[in-house]
Amino acid sequence: MAVSDLDAGPRNPAAVEGSRLELPGEPTAARLVAAREADRRALSRLLHDEAAQTLANLALHLQVCERAIQVDVERAKHELQSARTALGDAITRLRAQVFALRPQILEEAGLAATLRRYAQTLGPRDGVSVEVVDQLGGNRPAPALELGLYRVGQEAVANALRHAGASKIVVTLASSRGQSSIEVRDDGRGFEASNALASARDGGGLALMRDWADALGGDLSIESGAQGTLVRVQAPRP
Repeated sequence: MAVSDLDAGPRNPAAVEGSRLELPGEPTAARLVAAREADRRALSRLLHDEAAQTLANLALHLQVCERAIQVDVERAKHELQSARTALGDAITRLRAQVFALRPQILEEAGLAATLRRYAQTLGPRDGVSVEVVDQLGGNRPAPALELGLYRVGQEAVANALRHAGASKIVVTLASSRGQSSIEVRDDGRGFEASNALASARDGGGLALMRDWADALGGDLSIESGAQGTLVRVQAPRP
């Protein structure tokens, strides 16, 4: 249930690093095309708003440093320090964004560890805590199912952080009766879930979670009210 930005990661639930996953169902081609274009717009906006501006600021700091180094060494040192700080911040954001796009540790460490790492890349946001509860019992879902559950969790956590004003988010992973599931519960502001799902547009967070549930042959349910929101996806294990 994420915002339409890079926090939500790649939008094509049928593609992973150029290879095709075998999924029980498929979203419509129109949705995939719209989602891909949403990704491109988000990446373009990110490069313009963050990468280009960071490089421009660094160039300005270095230009001031170049002029000041002959007449004001302290000013030059200050500008260099500011440039180094800005570069460090940019590297941290870039790493978080790359992780969101395609977390390599998903294949290596599994779903719970990847979601925990994702929560860490978000960093503390106004005292919001993100907890991941692993009830899979050591049984890892198949790769396609694992990726789909991760994307749903990513979407739901990002949306709770952006829009719900939550103070706590709990992600629960479980497996029983031939199914694997993910639940994301927050204590933030609720919304009219049924209407939102019915009007979810291609490329949006709700539509993307719905597409993932369909692609996995599973079900998406959302309960939302005064006590917060619960997003749940259940899908059969291959």
